[in-house]
Amino acid sequence: MQNYSSPADVEKVMESCLMLGEHKAHYLLKAISNFSVLVATEMDDALVKRLRVERALDQQAALDDGIKARRGSKIYATPYGGNTLPVMS
Repeated sequence: MQNYSSPADVEKVMESCLMLGEHKAHYLLKAISNFSVLVATEMDDALVKRLRVERALDQQAALDDGIKARRGSKIYATPYGGNTLPVMS
């Protein structure tokens, strides 16, 4: 970060070359192979499709859809999903 003059410069670089870390990719693949994952995100459609998750309009829509379509299932909401790694025991 010391090579950039402003937070906006850092953000531009991160947007152009940021990659999902291997550990996060591993756990995301593990989750989507066992569960339906709905995300409320501003990511572009192509990235959502590549990540193999389902887009929701917003957090409330994700909860409503999860409740309606998956009656009797457990629903976990992680408002800071990129910074949260739930562990199921």
